[in-house]
Amino acid sequence: LNIVEQGSALYGRVCLVLERQGGGPLPAHRIGNGDIVGLFDQSARPLSKAVPMATAVVQSVKSGSISIVFDGDVPIEVLETKQLNLATVS
Repeated sequence: LNIVEQGSALYGRVCLVLERQGGGPLPAHRIGNGDIVGLFDQSARPLSKAVPMATAVVQSVKSGSISIVFDGDVPIEVLETKQLNLATVS
């Protein structure tokens, strides 16, 4: 996934919109609104043993994008990473 938009949500929280590289619909997944997700570097394998660069809460899910909201500042590693993986962490 790539970061395609950065904005603010309620109470000044940072919101990122993630889409597949090149656009198009997302593959089948079970991520939904309110889920806590971890952001991982694309090269982190396997995800079950990787440590997330950051965690966020899913704000909205559309067929081609996922919006996530951070409680605090977004780590610079997340903003600099070209390709991200997203996985539920709790």
